[in-house]
Amino acid sequence: MDYLSLIKQPIIQEIDDFIALFNTSLSHDEGLLQQVLEHIRQRGGKRMRPMLVLLMAKNFGKVSAVTQNAAVGLELLHTASLVHDDVVDESGVRRGQASVNASYDNKVAVLVGDYILSTALLYVSHTGSQQIVSELAQLGRELSNGEILQLTNIQREEITEEVVWEEAAGEELSSGDEENSGDETGLEQSEDQSEATEEQLYSDEQSYSDEEEPEVIGFEENTEDDASDDAFYAFSED
Repeated sequence: MDYLSLIKQPIIQEIDDFIALFNTSLSHDEGLLQQVLEHIRQRGGKRMRPMLVLLMAKNFGKVSAVTQNAAVGLELLHTASLVHDDVVDESGVRRGQASVNASYDNKVAVLVGDYILSTALLYVSHTGSQQIVSELAQLGRELSNGEILQLTNIQREEITEEVVWEEAAGEELSSGDEENSGDETGLEQSEDQSEATEEQLYSDEQSYSDEEEPEVIGFEENTEDDASDDAFYAFSED
């Protein structure tokens, strides 16, 4: 058994549910958008980001509808960034098949990327958590900033990894200062709100199944003890 299969063992059913919801999010009824989204669905990927979200959720309780919608939103943001990156980098191949911009054109790729990005925000809104929505939006800003930083330095022959890290750290600090001087992410929230968000994402009492429609799940305090860290790191099955 390869390492990826081993990691997925505790969340095999949850991954299947995620894929079903993710494919639904990348669907459209007709026209060019339908064709492009189907093209994107075919190329898949390792899905490491949603796997990490699902594993953490199961470690702290169970995978809920909130967890699944957050995971789909995160993967959609990643997907949108890939579509846009291929335009910026003028890449003709993505994951072994023609990129969207190569199969269609740059205009289509940019517009479809925007559509996927908006869909990402729609799905994280189903979590009912303003904090999760804000975190995803901030992540999108940081991804774009990183691409701009790369373009800015692409002609600098003397550029070093150290310089890149220094500039990235300075930009992140500047962004945080503009929005909120006390929080790295630029988000203002109390400790109680932060704990509530974690409970929403990881310990909601309503488990997710692929028959359920995305819905807003309210916060209910979880009084059960957290699962041990050893269970997560060993990837044991519940």
